[in-house]
Amino acid sequence: MSWPTVSTWKTAACASAGAPWSNRGVPAYRLLDIDRGDAVLDLLPLDGGQVLVAGATGYLQNPHGESVYEGNAPLLARLQPDTGPLSRIDLPAGARGNQLRSLARLGGNWLLGSSENLPGTHSADADPRLLTADAHVRERVPGH
Repeated sequence: MSWPTVSTWKTAACASAGAPWSNRGVPAYRLLDIDRGDAVLDLLPLDGGQVLVAGATGYLQNPHGESVYEGNAPLLARLQPDTGPLSRIDLPAGARGNQLRSLARLGGNWLLGSSENLPGTHSADADPRLLTADAHVRERVPGH
């Protein structure tokens, strides 16, 4: 079996019937090709039909095996699903792998749940002390 390379993977962000993603009452999707391998891990509907997208981007696969490198970046973006482009929002990142894993509202702000400094597939093979990661919950004021 031949596996696709990470650079050709696409992520489909899907929404359920009746969501602002579709004006016909049927599920719709939008392909997000941000930076090499991408993963959408959470969505948060915003006012005006926009959607906040959380995940990770920049995944690379080891060309000599099936392991994943550590250098991915957190993904936070605002998306106008039907008409507009994706607008990335900068986030802090750890030294190794990074994922923005969950989104929630807190009043008018957003709560961002992330994992940072994540090991790659074989990062701790020679040194188990490298099998570590950091978890954060941050409050973010929209527009900042």
